[in-house]
Amino acid sequence: MIKLNIQENSDKAIYIQLKSKIKEAILLGKYPPSSKLPPVSKIAVAAGVSLRTADCALQELINEGICYRRPKKGTFVSDIPKLATQETCGILTNISLMSN
Repeated sequence: MIKLNIQENSDKAIYIQLKSKIKEAILLGKYPPSSKLPPVSKIAVAAGVSLRTADCALQELINEGICYRRPKKGTFVSDIPKLATQETCGILTNISLMSN
């Protein structure tokens, strides 16, 4: 189990801090692709948070595509973690030209 030190006096929400710690462990290879993460209950105990907070952190990782859940099996690391960054492409133009 990774260290999940949460700072209660931080500006960041506790579940966001927890999500960041787990994501960092995944990106560092402590949980390789297709590996199972510890159960929510163990994550909650290790971090000293409620089950709901730990579940919210894992749900955020699922929403980002870093993890996925299999019912009655657990939460797993995605084969190709999608980072929160994405390339942006756009066209710059003068807006006043577009309104005519």
